[in-house]
Amino acid sequence: MIKTIKAKNRFVPASVKFFLIPILMLGIAFEAIALAGCDNSTMKNTTAIENQNPDLPESVAQAVLSDLSKKTQISPNELTITKARRELWSNGCLDLAQEDEFCTQALVPGWRVFVSGDDQTWVYHTDQQGRMLRIEP
Repeated sequence: MIKTIKAKNRFVPASVKFFLIPILMLGIAFEAIALAGCDNSTMKNTTAIENQNPDLPESVAQAVLSDLSKKTQISPNELTITKARRELWSNGCLDLAQEDEFCTQALVPGWRVFVSGDDQTWVYHTDQQGRMLRIEP
C-alpha cells in the first residue's frame, strides 16, 4: 500500500514528495551560487576589448592573451579578443575534459573568449577570474 499525503484536495504519493522537495531545493541552491558568482562590481573594462566585450574582466582578457601568446609565439599585441560571453560550465574541466580526466561535477561560472590573430581564431573557456584556462581543440 502506498502512503499518500493530502495536499489541496489532491493526493501526492509520499515517495514523490520525499524526492521532489530536495531536488527543488538543490536547484534553488545552484541558481543562487551561479548568481552570486556573477557579481560585476569588481569588473573593469580594458581599452583593447571595450567595444566588443564591455563586461569581460581585464584579468581574464590578459590571462587569455598571455596564455595564447606563449602557446603560439604570437605577440599579445597581434592578438585581438573579438568576442566574449558569460558561460556556466557544467564541470570543473570547463566542459573540455581530456581523455581519462576526472572533473568536479560542480557548476563553474566563467567566460567563452574568442581570440583572432595570424589569420586564425581560437576559443578559450575560462573560469570567472581567468585562473583556469582551456582552449578548444
